[in-house]
Amino acid sequence: MSNNKARNRIDQRKRRHRRRRRAEIQLKLMLIVLVLIGIIAAVVFGLKSCGNDVGDIELKANRSAIYIKDSGKVVYGMAEDFKGEQFDEEALEKEIDAEVEAFNKSNGSEDNAMKLKDFEMEETVAKVVFQFTTENDFISYMNLYNRENDFVKQEEDAPKVYDFYLNSVSEYDGDGEMIVVSPKSGEKVSLRGTKGTLLIVSGGYDIQIDGDVSYMSDNCKLEDGIVKTSDEGRSFIIFE
Repeated sequence: MSNNKARNRIDQRKRRHRRRRRAEIQLKLMLIVLVLIGIIAAVVFGLKSCGNDVGDIELKANRSAIYIKDSGKVVYGMAEDFKGEQFDEEALEKEIDAEVEAFNKSNGSEDNAMKLKDFEMEETVAKVVFQFTTENDFISYMNLYNRENDFVKQEEDAPKVYDFYLNSVSEYDGDGEMIVVSPKSGEKVSLRGTKGTLLIVSGGYDIQIDGDVSYMSDNCKLEDGIVKTSDEGRSFIIFE
């Protein structure tokens, strides 16, 4: 009789142990499912929220951004606030598509030299992101649609004044005597005394470059790897 009781107690302990094990396994499975759901949600919503970003730069109203990739491709984004203005989102997108098509037909290095990467309306702010196959395609577009002074000589034989430029320093035929500053050491040198690639922009931009920024004009700031240019005048950035 005592042996039966002992066996019963052993069986009860085994059953309790098995129930605990099943409960632990179920809990672990639930945790795994919850973690997977969280990861999927983060990826989905993360992709949705960063679709109109330019590299690591989040587009903000009335501020443009440029991302120069080491592959030679360039991403260019702009955000314009239409608050207080009447606008048609569908008509605006058609206008952008037409602009891309016209550029590729007339000025692009190939059929898809310029692509509309993203278009999104956030309340009254239109965010547009383009991708260019080459640096030359990008600078051609900027000079076509944003120019004020490019290729204009102020007087005969004077250095050219570019609103937008992206090429090697050695090819630059503008004013090479202007002073640029190293963001690391603070060293000041003439632009002509530098080496690398020269980027000139006119107005305020946030710029990310896959490379080392060696010199900038004194109206630029380098913050967390992003060059921020002045809203006024031209900015010069030399990188390698």
